[in-house]
Order: sequence, then C-alpha cells, then structure tokens
Amino acid sequence: MTSKPSTDIDRTPVAKDIWCFSPKEKAFTWHVVINHDAKGYVDRVQCKVTGQVHKYKRQNKPEAPRASASTIVRRAGGAPASAAAATKAASRSIETSAALEESWFAGVKAWGDKIVTSYEPSKFFDKKDVLDHPAFGKGVVQTKRDNKIDVLFKVGLKTLPCARAKAL
Repeated sequence: MTSKPSTDIDRTPVAKDIWCFSPKEKAFTWHVVINHDAKGYVDRVQCKVTGQVHKYKRQNKPEAPRASASTIVRRAGGAPASAAAATKAASRSIETSAALEESWFAGVKAWGDKIVTSYEPSKFFDKKDVLDHPAFGKGVVQTKRDNKIDVLFKVGLKTLPCARAKAL
C-alpha cells in the first residue's frame, strides 16, 4: 500500500515556506515554519516581510458540530445575535490577499499623474496622497488621523506616523 503525500498546509515541514496570515502586516504573506506542536501541526512561524516570529493560526481546523439555525446567543446587553452572524463578521474583518491586491491595483490606476513623494515621518500627508516607502514601495494614503496615516501598499494596509497639519 502506498501513501499519498500530505497536502495539509497545517503540517508543512520545518524550514519550508508557508502562505499564512501575519497579524502585524494584517495581510497574508510568506512565512517560514519554525516548529511544530506535539500533534505535528505548525505551531510557530517567522514572517519573511517583517521578520516577526508569531503563533501560527491553523487554516484547516477540524469541523466543530454546527449549531442549528434556531440557536440564539444573548449578548450582555440583551440583544440577540446568532453564532453564525458573529462568525461572518469575524471573517469579513480579515481581507483576503487577493482582494487587498485588487484594491491596491485600483488605487494605482487612480494615481494618474500625481507626484510621488518619498516617505519621511516628519512630512505632512493628506488623504489620497501618493508616497514611496523605502520598505513597502508605493502606496496611497487612505485615511488621515491627527499625526498618523493609513496607507494602502501592495503588501497591505499600514499605519505610519506623519507630521501634523500646520496651524493657520
């Protein structure tokens, strides 16, 4: 009897590359498997973008028994919420890398002939400004908050420090 090679991503061998979610990047990036747990599943990984070592979140979790549609979970405030709705909200909060890259390419098209400014924390940036970061490349400012900006790069959404607006 011959055994089929395992295609389970959660059992990727140590020192091999794996595509998984990086909490610091808030996007899917390439990682290197550092070690496994006692059951042989990937336990810790190192991000190839930031170098951060973090716990691996299993992708192929064993299926838990599903609750019936009539099961209602009550929150502390008394408002009913189904378990399925909570799961959908959690899955929507994490963008897939394909959707993120697609929105970045849409931003690239919108840049047009805007001037690309090199990023420095001491410079002032406003919404929809285009900047060039030494580590992340070109990005578009999505939101501006006091002295921070959220910038959409090809690798994902990053929060960066910037100068405050000058008082008039």
